Order: sequence, then C-alpha cells, then structure tokens
Amino acid sequence: MDRRAPRVWRRTGLRPDRRSEGGYAVVDAMVGLMIIAMVLIEGLGAARNAGQASEMALDLRRAHQLLVHLMEMAPDRLGEQTGVSQGFAWRVETSITGGERPIEICRRSVELTRQNTRRHYEMASLQSCPATPEP
Repeated sequence: MDRRAPRVWRRTGLRPDRRSEGGYAVVDAMVGLMIIAMVLIEGLGAARNAGQASEMALDLRRAHQLLVHLMEMAPDRLGEQTGVSQGFAWRVETSITGGERPIEICRRSVELTRQNTRRHYEMASLQSCPATPEP
C-alpha cells in the first residue's frame, strides 16, 4: 500500500490533516441529533392535534345526541325552557310562525352551549303547534 499522498495533493501542497477528520464526525452526529429532534417535535405536535380533534369529535357527538333528544322529548308548550345537562347549558324555544293555515305551525329551536369551552350548537325545525284551548 502506497502511503504517499495522491499526486494532486503533492503538486498543490494540499494534504489532509488527520486531526481534522474528527470534526466531521461531530458535525454528522449533531445533524443526526437535529433530525431526530425535529421528528420528535413534529410527532408530539401531531399527537396533540389528534387529541384535540378527538375531544372535539366527542363533544360534537354528545351535542348532537342532546340536541336530538331535546328536540323530540322536550314538553310541547309555547315559550322558552332552559336547563343544564351533560355539561351543556340548553335552551328550547317554541314559537308560532303565524300565517293563515288550517293548523298552526310552530318553529322549535334548540340551542346548546358547552359550559367549559363555550362552543355553541343549534338545531331548529317546524312542527304543528301544541293544541291550545280556544276561549
């Protein structure tokens, strides 16, 4: 094995310094650590976003179930009813829409507000009004 430097280095006077080769290993290690750190940071951010999305989806499902339940099961009477259930403050309002029809049509709206996050959900429908005795 020839221990002499290649011809190009002999002509130009450039010779690799054996002491400086250790610096490249440190730079390679630092680049590798930076890549690992960036992957971990992105992974933790994605996990946090997934947790928030899961929480919002669960909240939306609960709100939908409560909206449907209140729309179908709340007492049929004109006016406003309020309450608190499953972490939601709710309001059911039934009002006469007016107009000339053989039967009265009422608008029933249900509003929910999540107490801890203040998210707001609504649902409305038209239905026949509750029977009111004529004077």
